[in-house]
Amino acid sequence: MATPGGDKTRDQLAFELVEEHHRESTALIDDYSKINEELEEELNWKENWLKNKDPKLASELEAAFLAKSKASTEKTTGVVEGCVCVVCGDRASVKHYGGFFRRSIQSSVVYKCDNNGQCVIELGTRNNCQKCRLDKCRQMGMQESKVRVQKRKCNMELQGEKKEKKEDSDQ
Repeated sequence: MATPGGDKTRDQLAFELVEEHHRESTALIDDYSKINEELEEELNWKENWLKNKDPKLASELEAAFLAKSKASTEKTTGVVEGCVCVVCGDRASVKHYGGFFRRSIQSSVVYKCDNNGQCVIELGTRNNCQKCRLDKCRQMGMQESKVRVQKRKCNMELQGEKKEKKEDSDQ
């Protein structure tokens, strides 16, 4: 719909931009998919050739590739293959508690349950009841004392103090 002056509304323009972005993204995905298929075919051909030529070497290379790939995934994502969150079943990082528990503790929020504390907390339902999710975190051994104090807030307060001192010295 056009406005009385014939101009498109902001919502219409936004919708058209989203549609255009979607079309372009879909085209790029199709292009990359074709390239990926071609590379995969070539890789499979070379892998089969190597297996026929030198099966032992092929096996050693495959083991080395898998080990490097696993290490790379762990390094870039912080997720160790096979680690699962004991609260909801999602992939888990072994480095720290999840954001939900940390934010809940740091904000001292008090959640309420509409189901008398009987909610099932799983990957697909974990966002349905924050009270039961937080309770399950505690039941599974997560400790409030292990949550790090917010460093960012302290830094922001310090920056504010520095700014005030600078303004005072400028006068």
